[in-house]
Amino acid sequence: MSAAFAEEDGKQPGDPVRGVRAVLSAMDAPVVPHRLVLGGAAYDAAVAVHEKALVELRVHEKLSRGADY
Repeated sequence: MSAAFAEEDGKQPGDPVRGVRAVLSAMDAPVVPHRLVLGGAAYDAAVAVHEKALVELRVHEKLSRGADY
Protein backbone atom coordinates (compact mmCIF):
# COMPACT_ATOMS: atom_id res chain seq x y z
CA MET A 1 0.00 0.00 0.00
CA SER A 2 2.82 2.35 0.85
CA ALA A 3 4.42 1.73 -2.54
CA ALA A 4 1.13 2.48 -4.30
CA PHE A 5 0.84 5.80 -2.46
CA ALA A 6 4.45 6.67 -3.26
CA GLU A 7 3.89 5.87 -6.94
CA GLU A 8 0.90 8.23 -7.10
CA ASP A 9 2.67 11.07 -5.28
CA GLY A 10 2.59 14.22 -7.35
CA LYS A 11 0.19 12.72 -9.92
CA GLN A 12 -3.06 13.58 -8.15
CA PRO A 13 -5.53 15.62 -10.20
CA GLY A 14 -6.06 18.23 -7.48
CA ASP A 15 -4.03 21.41 -7.17
CA PRO A 16 -3.30 22.12 -3.48
CA VAL A 17 -2.91 25.86 -4.11
CA ARG A 18 -6.29 26.06 -5.85
CA GLY A 19 -7.79 23.98 -3.06
CA VAL A 20 -6.56 26.41 -0.41
CA ARG A 21 -7.82 29.35 -2.46
CA ALA A 22 -11.25 27.70 -2.74
CA VAL A 23 -11.41 27.13 1.03
CA LEU A 24 -10.36 30.70 1.80
CA SER A 25 -12.86 32.05 -0.73
CA ALA A 26 -15.63 29.96 0.82
CA MET A 27 -14.71 31.24 4.29
CA ASP A 28 -14.93 34.83 3.04
CA ALA A 29 -18.29 34.32 1.29
CA PRO A 30 -21.30 36.25 2.60
CA VAL A 31 -22.94 32.89 3.28
CA VAL A 32 -20.34 30.28 4.23
CA PRO A 33 -21.16 26.87 2.74
CA HIS A 34 -21.88 24.02 5.13
CA ARG A 35 -20.26 21.66 2.66
CA LEU A 36 -17.46 22.24 0.18
CA VAL A 37 -16.05 19.51 -1.99
CA LEU A 38 -12.85 20.15 -3.86
CA GLY A 39 -12.26 18.88 -7.36
CA GLY A 40 -14.42 17.67 -10.20
CA ALA A 41 -14.43 14.00 -9.26
CA ALA A 42 -15.33 14.77 -5.64
CA TYR A 43 -18.10 17.13 -6.76
CA ASP A 44 -19.57 14.53 -9.14
CA ALA A 45 -19.47 11.86 -6.41
CA ALA A 46 -21.14 14.13 -3.85
CA VAL A 47 -23.90 15.12 -6.27
CA ALA A 48 -24.52 11.46 -7.14
CA VAL A 49 -24.82 10.51 -3.46
CA HIS A 50 -27.26 13.33 -2.72
CA GLU A 51 -29.34 12.70 -5.85
CA LYS A 52 -29.65 9.04 -4.89
CA ALA A 53 -30.72 10.04 -1.37
CA LEU A 54 -33.35 12.42 -2.79
CA VAL A 55 -34.77 9.67 -4.99
CA GLU A 56 -35.06 7.39 -1.97
CA LEU A 57 -36.70 10.12 0.14
CA ARG A 58 -39.22 10.87 -2.58
CA VAL A 59 -40.10 7.19 -3.04
CA HIS A 60 -41.06 7.02 0.64
CA GLU A 61 -42.60 10.51 0.93
CA LYS A 62 -46.13 9.26 1.60
CA LEU A 63 -44.92 6.91 4.33
CA SER A 64 -42.81 9.66 5.90
CA ARG A 65 -45.58 12.26 5.83
CA GLY A 66 -48.03 9.69 7.15
CA ALA A 67 -46.46 9.96 10.59
CA ASP A 68 -48.10 13.39 11.06
CA TYR A 69 -51.52 13.87 12.65
